Amino acid sequence: MQKLWKNLLWIGMIGMIAGLVLYSVAGIWKWYATTIEIVGLALVFGTIFVNFKAVLQTLGRRSTKYGISMVLGGLFVLGILAAVNFFFFRNNYRSDWTNQNSFSLSDQTTKILKSLDKEVQVKAFWNDNDNAKTQIMELFNEYNNVSPKFQFEFLDVDKNADVAQQVYQIEKYGTIIFSTATKEERWEPNPAMGGSRPPQEEDITNTLLKAIRDEQKTVYFVTGHGEGDLDDAQSREGFGIAKAELEKEFYAIKTLDLMAIDVIPTDASAVVVLSPDKAYMTHENQALTQYLKNGGGVVVLLDPTPKPDFKDFLSPFGITPDQDVVVDPSLENRLFGGNPGMPLVRQYGDHQITKDFPYATVFSMTRSLQVSGSAQPLAITSNNAWGETDLANLQNGVSQGSTDIPGPLNIAVVTTVPSDSTDGKAGRLVVVGDSDFATNIQFNNQGNGNFFTNIVSWLAEDEDLISVTPKQMENIPLAMTAGDLRVVVYAIILFGLLIIGQGIRIYLKRRK
Repeated sequence: MQKLWKNLLWIGMIGMIAGLVLYSVAGIWKWYATTIEIVGLALVFGTIFVNFKAVLQTLGRRSTKYGISMVLGGLFVLGILAAVNFFFFRNNYRSDWTNQNSFSLSDQTTKILKSLDKEVQVKAFWNDNDNAKTQIMELFNEYNNVSPKFQFEFLDVDKNADVAQQVYQIEKYGTIIFSTATKEERWEPNPAMGGSRPPQEEDITNTLLKAIRDEQKTVYFVTGHGEGDLDDAQSREGFGIAKAELEKEFYAIKTLDLMAIDVIPTDASAVVVLSPDKAYMTHENQALTQYLKNGGGVVVLLDPTPKPDFKDFLSPFGITPDQDVVVDPSLENRLFGGNPGMPLVRQYGDHQITKDFPYATVFSMTRSLQVSGSAQPLAITSNNAWGETDLANLQNGVSQGSTDIPGPLNIAVVTTVPSDSTDGKAGRLVVVGDSDFATNIQFNNQGNGNFFTNIVSWLAEDEDLISVTPKQMENIPLAMTAGDLRVVVYAIILFGLLIIGQGIRIYLKRRK
């Protein structure tokens, strides 16, 4: 009978420890943890109550006192660990040590969340057995940590069929509803991708943006002079990817024929000129100039001769395009797979568009730009670059000559244009000596895409969108070499041997 009570005591103690461990893992007292803890406590105190005299006799032994001191020491250590765990539970802190902060929200997402002035309710309709649910829940927690106004809940489509189908008309697993007091937007899996890809940070942020924006701004692209093709997302020279990225940021994209109008439409938040083959007529330049003086925003993407340089339009604003091609023989260009005719830019001007911009940008066959007055550099080459003016002999190789323009050179510049009226807002103008950086083949190269969208966001006065755009989530396994693995295995074995050795030492000491 005594052996039975002893076994029950051990079972009770194990149950108490197991209950505490389950609570520590879950963070709350779930029913099974509570049950195990209560049963464990009942067994321990029941055994002590029934065998009270035997317990008192045992407590008087020297070995028992030694054991109690060991237990108390262990409890003291556990208490410290529990206090540390409680502190970090109450004061959440994360640190992302990946090379590109792969598990941190992007600057753009963080800016948008911090600017939230209304509560956003997010309902994610998932299957509880879907492994992607945990990944999305962790991502939503990141959003909520930045802004408590981002509230979310997960609903199982099958268990909540009445709400899913009758209230929200949910037809697909993985649908997410974003609701504010006045608006509702939804994200659904894309059938073109098999319908199984979970939403990325980019998808969530773009849908959130649509939900909180009261109006959609319009960006016009000028056509009719051989400009780049906005609807071409397949060829190297098209601008379809650039258009799609702007649409993701909730811009309406329209085309504009300057030859057919005298005034830029009043709903234009920005106008984009994509390297036309032919120069604009006088009245077209005048329409752009007046639009700037009325507080509009224009970006002009140029290219070297024989493309037009827009000198007549740009000169009044302190911007003069050079008749050259930028050459940069720096080793860094070649390390990134470039060549002397494809300068890599890491130096940027002090401006909102490039503030804290962490990426390089790559420009292929670009001309340089001179600035004066209020115009200022935005993207600047290395000191090794020069502007090659002997354009007729480019194919025969180049070397810096006395007539060439020494570096560093401005590849992109920015300025503001005073308003015609005393109380009007200033216009915004950006000029880039190259259009290739925004084409399909180059848009995702380095920071090119970010640079282009930041320009448009600044022109449209969307400062909260000027940042590093969201990244795609990816699974990054822990990669270990054979040597690393051996070190880990040896460390585990050594730790185990130390514990066993300490136990043998104590046993032999007590035997003496």
